[in-house]
Amino acid sequence: DLKHARYYRKGLQRFQFSPNVTPFLTFIDAEELTLKPCRTSESASAYRLRLSEVTAAFQLVICTMAELRWVHMEALANERAGFHSVEMGNLGAAERYFNRAMSVYKNDWHAVAKYEWLREKSNAVLGKTEETQISTSFVGNIVRLMEEELNDGP
Repeated sequence: DLKHARYYRKGLQRFQFSPNVTPFLTFIDAEELTLKPCRTSESASAYRLRLSEVTAAFQLVICTMAELRWVHMEALANERAGFHSVEMGNLGAAERYFNRAMSVYKNDWHAVAKYEWLREKSNAVLGKTEETQISTSFVGNIVRLMEEELNDGP
C-alpha cells in the first residue's frame, strides 16, 4: 500500500549517496503512481494521462535496470508493469510486459520456477486458453531457435 511505499522510500533516501539506491527509488516512484486512488469522477483524458504517467515511470525503471544489467529487477519491473496494465484494462500492453518478463526470467536469470509461475498467472489474468498457450510457446521456440542460429553465425 501507499503507506509502505512511502516508508521504504524514506528509508532508502538516507542512502541516496549510493548509486545502487537510485534505481530502487525509481521503482518505488513507479509503484507509488499505481497506488494513487482513482476517482470515479476522473475524466477519460485524466485517466489516459494517468495511464501514460505510469507507463512512462515503468519504462524508466525497465530501461534503468536493463542498462545496469540487473536482470532480476528488469524482469520484476516488466512483471509489475504487466499487472498494472491489466488493472488499467490495457491487455495488449500487459501481454507485452509479461512476455518480456518471462523471457528475462527464463533466458537471462534462469529462474525457471518464476517463469512458470508468471506464465500461469499471466495466462489466467489475460484469459488465455490452453490452445493459445501452445501456439505462443511454439512461436517463442521458433524465435529462440532463430536467435541461437544468428548468434552462432558462420
